[in-house]
Amino acid sequence: MKKYASHFPYLQPPKLELQQKPKNILLVNYKFIPMKKFRRIYIYKESRLPERGWLHGCFICYCITGRLLNFTTIESTGHISEYVVHVCPLCQKKLEKDSELYDEYVEKCNKYIATKVL
Repeated sequence: MKKYASHFPYLQPPKLELQQKPKNILLVNYKFIPMKKFRRIYIYKESRLPERGWLHGCFICYCITGRLLNFTTIESTGHISEYVVHVCPLCQKKLEKDSELYDEYVEKCNKYIATKVL
């Protein structure tokens, strides 16, 4: 490995300093500021599929989909929470065209977040 170290610098092991800073802290204006934790919450309808998969039931029509639609992002002092809803392509088109359906969708999502997530 030493023989090829000059040709491939990425093969060298990283040099350790005596005082290493924690990895989740950002240095700004000589002050240590802890970084915010990011959390993505998926909203979907119950189906026979496992919870840890990428396919879930559409929040509007219950059909199986892997398509995601960003609903909202909430930023607090220590966390950033992004709420993502599983919505099939047909329902996405319906949401764009029908304002009443969109209002009902927003109301359902807010109710779901208030009861199940928070």
